Amino acid sequence: MVTRSRLGVTVLEFVAASIVAAILLSLAIPAVFRVERRLGAYVAANTFRSDVTGARQHAILDGATVRVVLDTVVSAYQVEDVDRRVLRRRELRTGLALKTTAHRQEILFSPRGTSNLYSTTWIGVRRDPDGRWYGLRVLPSGAIEDR
Repeated sequence: MVTRSRLGVTVLEFVAASIVAAILLSLAIPAVFRVERRLGAYVAANTFRSDVTGARQHAILDGATVRVVLDTVVSAYQVEDVDRRVLRRRELRTGLALKTTAHRQEILFSPRGTSNLYSTTWIGVRRDPDGRWYGLRVLPSGAIEDR
């Protein structure tokens, strides 16, 4: 007696596999976007740290006052020289937020590289209760610490 081997899949098996794949994708896609936003906050915080360090170095090298002006409403900041010329301006990506304790929302560096007060600035993902906020603290000495 000759038996036939079964090749391929039935429609029912295909539908079941498709449903399982759709469920797994629906669970994975939001997690991927969440990780991408959190990585964006990390990159923005590192860029901010670099810009603040550059502002301090600019103040020391030029012997002039340099300020980092923070705009928490639109989540942006800019570095200005003593004549208020903009040396650098950055806006955070959509979905990221900027918070600060800076007086008048600016960090001021004197020609010696010192700051006028303690200030801490955080960058993180809006509406992400489990996300990490990356902080940067500027001391009156001009030293910059990660928080």
